[in-house]
Amino acid sequence: MRPGFCLSVILLLFLLFFMPGYGIKVICSFILLIQGVSYVVSMCTRLTLKIEREETILRGYRYQILEIKLKVTNRGFLPVISCFVTDRPGNLFCVDKNRFLISLRAGEEKYISYRIECRERGEFVTGPAILQGNDPLGLFPWKLDLCQITRVIIYPAVHDLSILIKEGLPSGNLLIDNPIYEDVTRYRSMREYVPGDDLRRINWKLSARMGTLYCREFLPSYYFPSLVILNLQEAAYPHKHRYYWMERAIETATSLIFYCLQKDQMVGFASSGVDCNGEPSPVYPIKGGYTHGMSLLETLARINPSESSLSHSSLASINTPTGCRIMYVGPLLSEEELKLFISYWGGTTGIDFFFATEKRITGTGRIRRFSIIEHGRELIHG
Repeated sequence: MRPGFCLSVILLLFLLFFMPGYGIKVICSFILLIQGVSYVVSMCTRLTLKIEREETILRGYRYQILEIKLKVTNRGFLPVISCFVTDRPGNLFCVDKNRFLISLRAGEEKYISYRIECRERGEFVTGPAILQGNDPLGLFPWKLDLCQITRVIIYPAVHDLSILIKEGLPSGNLLIDNPIYEDVTRYRSMREYVPGDDLRRINWKLSARMGTLYCREFLPSYYFPSLVILNLQEAAYPHKHRYYWMERAIETATSLIFYCLQKDQMVGFASSGVDCNGEPSPVYPIKGGYTHGMSLLETLARINPSESSLSHSSLASINTPTGCRIMYVGPLLSEEELKLFISYWGGTTGIDFFFATEKRITGTGRIRRFSIIEHGRELIHG
C-alpha cells in the first residue's frame, strides 16, 4: 500500500469524525466506501487467481525451438479486467515476448505460451513466473509469484552420418550382401546347386522331386557393438576457437551414439569430461535400448571439459566383446599416443578416429580417420 494513499485515508477519517457539516461527511464516507470495495476486490482477485506450468521438465536438442506453456485460472466469481503475466526465461533466448496482458471471466482458464531457442547445450531454468494486476481504480496493485520452475535440458545437436560399417560379428540384426555373414538361422530361399557349395546345404527331398540338386540359401546378417570414447581434455584442443571445437566433438560423439542406437546396436561411452559438479563423467557399459540411450543423452547434455586426459584404468574397466568397434572423438593424438591407442585396442574389429582439426584426414582399412568440420550441418570429412 502506497504511503500517499495511507495519508489520504487518514485525512478522510479526520474529516469524517472531526469536521462539521453533513455534506462533507457524506462525501468522505462515499470515498472511503469506494476505497474499501477496491481493496476487497484487489485482495479477492489476488487470492482467486492461480498460475501453473504445463510442464516442469522440457527436453530438446540444440538449435531446436521449444514452447513454454502456462495456465492462468480465475477461481473466483469476479471477472479480472486486466493483469500482466511475466515469465523469466533465465539464460535462454526468447523467440517471442514473454510478457502478456490478459483478461479473465469468472471461472475461466486461459493458456499462454512463448517460444525459446536452444542456442546452447546444458541444463537451464525458466521462472519463476509473476502475475501482476490492480483493482479497477488502480489503487491497490497486487503481485503473485509462481515458485514453480521449468527445467530445460538441451541435448547436443544430432547430425546425420553416412558412415558405412560393413564389418562386424555374424548372426546379427543388420542385413548385408556379403555371404561371409550368412546366418543359418534365417532361411531365405532355395537355389540350384553350384559346384563348391557345402553338401550339408543340399535339400535332398526337393532335389529328388525336381531331378536336380537344390541348396538352401540363408540371409547374411551382422552386428557391431561399439564404444565411443570422447576426449575432453581442454588443453589438447586447438587454442583458436577451442570452445567450438569441443562442442563439435560432443556433437560428433552424440551423433555416433545415435547412429548405433538407430541401427539397434549396442554402444558404450567413456569420456575424460566432468559433470556440472566437477565429478568425473560416468563410464557406461556397452548396452542397447531406449533407457540406455536416454542416460547417455543426459550425460552429454551436462558434460564439461576437464584438465585431465583419458584414464586407461576407466577404459580397462569396460568389458568390450570380441569384434567391438572403437570410435575415438577428440583432438589430434601424437604419434606415440596413436601407437599406444592402436596397440591397446589391437584386438578389435576396427578403430575409427574423429579428430577435431582443420586438416582433412583420411584413412582406410581397419583404422579409419575422419576430420570434424568446425561449423555447418555437415559434420565430418572422410
